[in-house]
Amino acid sequence: MHPDDDITLPQALVDELRASDRQTPVLTARADRTIEALANAQFAGRRRPLWQSRPAWAAAAASVLVAFLVVQSQFTAHDSAVDAMYDVDGSGQTDIVDVLALARRGDGISQAELDAFAYRLVSLSVAEDET
Repeated sequence: MHPDDDITLPQALVDELRASDRQTPVLTARADRTIEALANAQFAGRRRPLWQSRPAWAAAAASVLVAFLVVQSQFTAHDSAVDAMYDVDGSGQTDIVDVLALARRGDGISQAELDAFAYRLVSLSVAEDET
C-alpha cells in the first residue's frame, strides 16, 4: 500500500476516531489539592518507624560522642605520661640522666614506669632498626 493511494474509510469509523481524538485532560490545582488531602488523611494515622524518630537518632549520636570522648581522654592521659619520659633535663638528648631527673621530680610516675623508661634507654640488645 502506498501513502498516495486514496483510502476511504467508512464514515462510522471516521466519526469514532474523531470522537476518541480529544485532548488529554489536565489535572487542575483543585484536583491536585484534593488528591493531596486524601493521601495525607490516609497516612496520618500511621506511626513512624523507630529508626526515623529524632530522639532515637539523638540518643545514638550522643552515645557515639561519649564513646569518642572516653577513648580520646584515655589516649591523651597516656600520651602525657609518655611525653614526660623524654628529654626531662632539657639537654636535647634522651638518656639515663632524664630517668634520674624524672625520678627526682616525682610527678606521680610509678617505679615500674621509671624502670621501663630506663630499660628502654640502656637496652643492650640490638634494635630492629639497626640490623
